[in-house]
Amino acid sequence: VSIDFLKSQPNLVVDTRFFNENFKESLLSTFDDIDSNVTGLLLNSENFQANQLLLNKFSGKVDCVYIDPPYNTTENAFLYKNNFKHSSWLSLMSNGIRLAPKILSDNGALLAAIDDTETASLRFLLEDVFGKNNFLGTIAAEINPAGQNIRSNAPARSHDYFHIFSKDIEKVKMRLRGLTKEEVAAFKLEDEQGKYNWDNLRRRGGNSRPSDRPKQWFPIFYSKEHGLRVPIMNWNEKGKQWDIIEDAKANEEIMLPIDPKGIKRIWRTNPDGATKGINSGEIDVIEKADRLEISKKSRIPEGKKPKTLWYDSKYSGTSHGTKLLIKLFGPKVTFSYPKSIHLTEDAVRYWVDSNSIVLDYFAGSGTTGHAVVNLNREDGGNRKFILVEMGTYFYSATKPRIVKSIYSSEWSNGLPLKGEGHSSIIKYHDLESYEDTLLNISLKNEEGSTLLENSRFNEEYMLKYMLDLESRDSMLNVDAFKAPFNYKLNITRNNESKETVIDLVETFNYLIGLHVKTIQSIKGFKVITGVTNERDEETLIIWRNTEEKSNQDLNEFFTKMDFSTRDSEFQRIYVNGDNHIENLKTGDDNWKVVLIEEEFMKRMFDVQDV
Repeated sequence: VSIDFLKSQPNLVVDTRFFNENFKESLLSTFDDIDSNVTGLLLNSENFQANQLLLNKFSGKVDCVYIDPPYNTTENAFLYKNNFKHSSWLSLMSNGIRLAPKILSDNGALLAAIDDTETASLRFLLEDVFGKNNFLGTIAAEINPAGQNIRSNAPARSHDYFHIFSKDIEKVKMRLRGLTKEEVAAFKLEDEQGKYNWDNLRRRGGNSRPSDRPKQWFPIFYSKEHGLRVPIMNWNEKGKQWDIIEDAKANEEIMLPIDPKGIKRIWRTNPDGATKGINSGEIDVIEKADRLEISKKSRIPEGKKPKTLWYDSKYSGTSHGTKLLIKLFGPKVTFSYPKSIHLTEDAVRYWVDSNSIVLDYFAGSGTTGHAVVNLNREDGGNRKFILVEMGTYFYSATKPRIVKSIYSSEWSNGLPLKGEGHSSIIKYHDLESYEDTLLNISLKNEEGSTLLENSRFNEEYMLKYMLDLESRDSMLNVDAFKAPFNYKLNITRNNESKETVIDLVETFNYLIGLHVKTIQSIKGFKVITGVTNERDEETLIIWRNTEEKSNQDLNEFFTKMDFSTRDSEFQRIYVNGDNHIENLKTGDDNWKVVLIEEEFMKRMFDVQDV
């Protein structure tokens, strides 16, 4: 690749996986606030495990959880024992959904896509977790315009749903949708302030009776010579009504908000608002259908609430889901039932602002991440996304789709049609699986010999007792912290098991919930600074190979880096290996300098309740 080519492609996506450690360390050292610059986080993991890891760092930070889980369908049902189909599916859903309120911000919302088969079951589960009072609505969207012939004697099903629940219905904020061309064109009149229509000042629909808002039931006087005026009135608190102080003049008509059926309604404003509107020309008398109506100028709104029925060809999963993947990857791509990118964009856009975080822990092909990239490209926003996917297609579909969507907005047959990219930093991880954990377990008795050698053992006993006692050291070998940059586990991928380096440094950052600001490798020490989510503590972490860097080396490094005089900046300092750094107790009666091994062990086995 030539220098000229690189200069011509400023948004070319580069994967640092293919570079050596020195390059990556040098690159990271240039950032003052790494995590603020990370646009997307991808986790190749089972979703409950991933959500547990994310909790410490993102608890209360995610503004929208959007999930499109696998459905029970007549064509592609899961394999279940006996007749437990629905209960097994709910078990699959339950753990992740029960963690959602913990990870959502106070004004956050969860959107869960679903079809007819499990919509009632999912709604019941969501009500149990979030509470019925936090239900915001159910959207029905036509995703299959041709219709799906499920039974010969049933209508062709063409829609799916998504249920929307808030963490706190009093705090959640919904964004408005933009107006259609037809809605804008409906405003036909224009004055110096812009386009408008006349709308009856009389309120209609819900909460439109005097008993609902008694201060909005009052007369307005009208004459052709002098127009409209609100009479002098006093509010009668005891009677909950306006007492009229003056009578109408002989040429004035008394106008009240009574509808054509003779039902008492109210005005859409109080007396002060009516007076201001009359004086400014925003309220006037309009002749309509041979009768006079007091009307108010209705201006073009900034937007409107989304409706509960979405009917548009752009929501077709075939045209804007499957065909979009073919454009991105070419005709050989195989992925079942991807959602329309437009459906996901619209589902997310109403619940996030330009700086929100969106989580999808059933990421599939990555539609949610792609949608967030598109929304940022659309308005220059800084939305971030977190995707969790355990499928084998994580590296063949999910991750490359995000990379492609960042580089170009339009593709054909696997090739970009445009070169305009969206500057982004994406971080991706593989998390150790349950099977990997079992593969690395070594059970030993008090004499140190392996318990499995030449013996048969009871599986139930192993799971209940040995996994908690005899195996704990092999599940997290503390000795490995002596050389933390070369910690290895046997990891199986594509039916092949091999020793793989595990990133203890990054794992620890997640375990303590650290928003990483800087990472520097200096003379054999790896230094991380950041702020913890849980306690909002300025934090310093120092890693070293204790077989190469002694405590004396650590003390000299600590002094040379001026940490000894700057340590008032840090409320918590973590160091691996026994050390002689001066320690103090903080206000919460905890030691300021903490041994990484002890904190790692404590948090590794401290599973969040659900």
